Amino acid sequence: TTVKFHDDHLWAVLLVTPLMKKNHPLSSSKEIIFIDSTASCETSSSTITIMLSATKVGALPLAVMIHASQCMQNYINAFELLKMNFPQCFGGQDHPDIFMSDDSSAEKGALAAVWPEAKQLLCHFHVAQAEWRWLFSHKMMEQEKKSTFMKLFQAVQVMYADSEENLLDAENNLLLKCKNYPDYVKRFRNFLARKKEWILLFRKDLITRNNNTNNFSEASIRILKDVILSRTRAFNVIALCEFFLGVWEDYFTKKLFEFATSRRLSVTVFYDKIRKKSSNFTENDLKDLSNNLFKINSGEHTYIIKTDVGVCSCPSGLTGAFCKHQCALMELKKIRLPNAPPVTPEDKHELALLALGPKCPPKDFFCNFKNQLSSATVESNAFELPIEQETDSNAHSNNEGQIINAKPITNFKREEILNELKRITDVVKIANLSEESGDRLIRNLQKIQTVKDLKNIYVLKKQIFRGKIKVQPTSIARRKSLIRSSRRIPFGRPLKTEKKSIPREKEISAPILI
Repeated sequence: TTVKFHDDHLWAVLLVTPLMKKNHPLSSSKEIIFIDSTASCETSSSTITIMLSATKVGALPLAVMIHASQCMQNYINAFELLKMNFPQCFGGQDHPDIFMSDDSSAEKGALAAVWPEAKQLLCHFHVAQAEWRWLFSHKMMEQEKKSTFMKLFQAVQVMYADSEENLLDAENNLLLKCKNYPDYVKRFRNFLARKKEWILLFRKDLITRNNNTNNFSEASIRILKDVILSRTRAFNVIALCEFFLGVWEDYFTKKLFEFATSRRLSVTVFYDKIRKKSSNFTENDLKDLSNNLFKINSGEHTYIIKTDVGVCSCPSGLTGAFCKHQCALMELKKIRLPNAPPVTPEDKHELALLALGPKCPPKDFFCNFKNQLSSATVESNAFELPIEQETDSNAHSNNEGQIINAKPITNFKREEILNELKRITDVVKIANLSEESGDRLIRNLQKIQTVKDLKNIYVLKKQIFRGKIKVQPTSIARRKSLIRSSRRIPFGRPLKTEKKSIPREKEISAPILI
């Protein structure tokens, strides 16, 4: 753990656990790094930034940084802290090949300042989400036009264009149909200037392992809030560090060992699905070209496989995803590939070594595990659900009654309040706030219009803040079978207790129809 304070009060904390340190020299740590930030996980609402690498069994963290705010300088301070203490943390390199993130200007600017050699890609999900939000908020556009423009942007060869000719035709088609909407044309042209960050065509020469979204980061943030913190804020930054160094580390260690001992069979199911597609290949379809190159005949096509990198010239494996041609080569030639699912004893031993370190069992220990689905494999969870705090409607009235019956404020206290407001004015002048946080602060201050608003401001704040980590409103709307709240969704199988049927109350006074 490393902490650094700066003169502008933009502090940063770097957390690198033993598991993260063992993840640094892996080859997957130099290819593509997923990065995402979140806040509202502890009482001061500091920002948590997580860096993850894509391994054979999913995402593993490289580092966790906690910093004061989401301004560019604070991001730079946190990234410089990682670069100074672990300069070769990206697979033995001083920078990764690719960073994938959402479209945060402060975060992307800090990445470009600290690691300018790395390429930056945008998550396709966030790109499409931002496009639809802009269209949906445009009040002067018809609903049918919004859906048409969204389809032209996403589905009809703009984002997923497979050639430069198709991309150019799609651009001209979209600009032609939206020429009556100059605001949208201007936005589309500005965003098109960054096309190398989000159009799929420009990712063909990059090793992304078929990762075009930031789903690994989103899932890790959900693990942090749901599993590690149980949707409850930590008391302060020190308590949050304890969660990362303890519960977070134990969680990933446990999951890695479950993959090593064949208790999580998602990789096995995926491998069996690919192996069924590759069952028609024979050794006559393969030809060794030397220098880790193999040629494979697939119907009317011929593809080249590079075994040391784990890529195939077919459309599925071009960016490093595991395809049926690589699976056929692995089955027929018994060659290990860097992107293959961990189904062999050697792969499982490496996962256990990553999880347990020197305490790892020998390689022979993992030869007895079978990759078969077992009824005893149940998703376990050692964390209890947080108890929901009911809203007490009498709390506000009692507190308000105490305020009304309290003694009037003295002139000395009034002067103290005015002095504090002057001090806050000086703080605002030197604060490095973003436009979004400034707008939020203005809206909160504009709510104070009357003397009653001023009296109730601290009562309302005490009521609203319950130490709970909220979820997005759209997430609550999708919870059809659960309570509509921010409560953590339980894992595992439901209880086998039968629901008791409640008898309907009989209305004796109701008329009887004959």
